[in-house]
Amino acid sequence: MDSKNTLKVSRPVSDDFKSIFCEFESAKYV
Repeated sequence: MDSKNTLKVSRPVSDDFKSIFCEFESAKYV
């Protein structure tokens, strides 16, 4: 059950990181 909770937590975190990284990349080219 701990591993499932970890997956639940890590998934949105990785999504947030992706969105932040995309914003950073787009800001670089502006």
